[in-house]
Amino acid sequence: MNYSKLLSRLALPVVGLSLATQSFALGTTADVTVTNNVTMTYQVNSVDQNAATTVDFEVDRKYIVNVTTTDTNWVTAVPGQTFASGNYSSILFSVTNNTNDSTVIRLALVDQGQTAITAFDAPTAELSADAITVWEDTNDDGDYDLGTDVLLGNTLGILPNTIAPYAEDETRDYYVSVDVDAGDGASLFEAYTLVAAVADGGGAVIQTDDSGNSTVGVGDPTVNPNDMLTVQEVFAEFASGLAEDLGYDFVNDLIVATIDDDSDGQASNTSGFRTRVALGIAKHVETLWDPISGNQWVLDSGGPATIATGNNPKAIPGAVLLYVIGVSADSGVDATTVLLDDDIPETLVRLGNANSIGGIVLPDTVSMDINGTTVIFDLDGTVAADLNYYVETCAGGVSSALQSGSPEIDDANLGDCDALETGYVAYTVTVGDL
Repeated sequence: MNYSKLLSRLALPVVGLSLATQSFALGTTADVTVTNNVTMTYQVNSVDQNAATTVDFEVDRKYIVNVTTTDTNWVTAVPGQTFASGNYSSILFSVTNNTNDSTVIRLALVDQGQTAITAFDAPTAELSADAITVWEDTNDDGDYDLGTDVLLGNTLGILPNTIAPYAEDETRDYYVSVDVDAGDGASLFEAYTLVAAVADGGGAVIQTDDSGNSTVGVGDPTVNPNDMLTVQEVFAEFASGLAEDLGYDFVNDLIVATIDDDSDGQASNTSGFRTRVALGIAKHVETLWDPISGNQWVLDSGGPATIATGNNPKAIPGAVLLYVIGVSADSGVDATTVLLDDDIPETLVRLGNANSIGGIVLPDTVSMDINGTTVIFDLDGTVAADLNYYVETCAGGVSSALQSGSPEIDDANLGDCDALETGYVAYTVTVGDL
């Protein structure tokens, strides 16, 4: 109301005017009585006079619950992982009470299977989630701590979360972990939606508000008249707008196929898992030299690179072959203590170049397809005369020679392969005479 405009129309000989007003923030707590006092002083026949009046109203309750996730893409799940073993991965949901009052919030978890998630990679096939585990991270360390964090069980639908009210603007973190069938392969998907709804002190989801809004599964109520002296309730959260963020019928404990809507007393968000094989492996072989055709590669006289000779040597007895074993950590998962054991048939080939043949040249690079991704390994075009055994670890290059004539590579150590890193083992062999 514009007081100055209203008072200018009054036919009173106003000498002085004092308005006592109070300003309150948007988040003023519900059930607070706001008192507004107005006083007026004037004179009649030179005698001071005054008048005052007071008006009160109760701040209504504006329910806003919010669900977010920090996952920007599918969370990696490794086939065979289990929560009980401590080898697990989790998706994270954060639930915030933006209501202008302390509020109980109930949760429901929905398994949406092979469902696309906005801004995530496109799914291919559904993974086999043997079990799920949901827990509240009460100490905010990102790990489940027995006796500290609250285990919410392994069921879908309405979760048995505690009824302890959220304070105003309080956020709690909830994690969902899955056990994955050991037989599952890579690139399998599973989407989960967490739905949060405002509830009363006993934990029952609030079904209707005073502005004609209702929660999912409840018919539209009537709009209640505004009562300035009563604390009224209004659902005020916004819709998600994303197809994967569903609502949930808490009244009947049912999944619904409708997107989370405006002003229904609940909010949702979706994240999920994708299986990845932590390491992929491939092997490459090519003939470098034979005693009839000569070298496949020679050093480029104009620089350190190599060029193909076009001789196309064959794998005849006495020929020198190059083997390269490549690995690639193509997921967001680290692989530790990576060892390779390569059994070379002793009756056909042996490590090293026959009769110390010199001048045999490696290609600059070797390209291999590992788990559907082309991975290129840099061999630097070195001369292969002394290349019995070479290891490029995921973390950096380390060379190590075996004794001449060793029939196998035992435990070639690639070390710890961090996510998205690669490594290889390269060696030469000579085709033996039968």
